[in-house]
Amino acid sequence: MIFSSISKNVAEGDLMKENGLVSYQLKTPLAGIEIRYTTDGMPVLMDSKLYTERILITANTTIHAGIFN
Repeated sequence: MIFSSISKNVAEGDLMKENGLVSYQLKTPLAGIEIRYTTDGMPVLMDSKLYTERILITANTTIHAGIFN
């Protein structure tokens, strides 16, 4: 079983399944905002990985995401 979760109140996301692959798509309704994220359990900081495409999920994963100007 693959499980994914995201920190609340900073970005929204959808678990996607396509062609046998599972991924997580992040989004925010705010224009001009960057989404940054971690998958290693560390807090999200301004220098965390910039979200540019769906995050491939291959094992139990916790995604922490934050929005930045």
